[in-house]
Amino acid sequence: MLHRWAKNLEEGQLLTPGDEPVFPYADAAALHPSKTLVIFPKDKGGDVNYELYTLDYSKNVLQKITGPIGRIFYTFLVNDDEWIVVGHDRQTVYAKSLLREGTMKDLYTTNEQILGAAYDSQRNLLAFSVGREAAKLVIIDIAHPKHWQWVPEAGIPHSIPPQSTLKEGSSHTPSTSERTKSSWPDQ
Repeated sequence: MLHRWAKNLEEGQLLTPGDEPVFPYADAAALHPSKTLVIFPKDKGGDVNYELYTLDYSKNVLQKITGPIGRIFYTFLVNDDEWIVVGHDRQTVYAKSLLREGTMKDLYTTNEQILGAAYDSQRNLLAFSVGREAAKLVIIDIAHPKHWQWVPEAGIPHSIPPQSTLKEGSSHTPSTSERTKSSWPDQ
């Protein structure tokens, strides 16, 4: 179930009553920073073919945004009417832009795994690791999704699990001997 915890609540607030699970991954839901809105994936009967919903938890208004779109790993808020969804369906692994009315646009598709993702809302940049063996980090400017920046070009050693983190204007992926850093493109 989906719960909200806040300092001003004596107890957590149950947002999704019922007995079906909502989502299996901690980063699959996105909470709006200033509104009483959350977007989250939910499947029916455990088929791992999630649909996305928004919930205004102050009014208890639930709205279905999509039909089944596969397994969702990450959801990031772009603005009040747009989100980024990272997941996979039976054919591809993807990063997609999702509009409130349900329209989706591919930002990136692959047949390799995406193991970590992060979104910088100030610069509108999405970063994620692609592949398990010799993984690479890709950075996508959401405003220009056809222009990708790969970091590092040589790949990441397979013995180090890929990670993506956005901090202080740089992306990083740790390796055993060093951290490979790349500055974000100037905005």
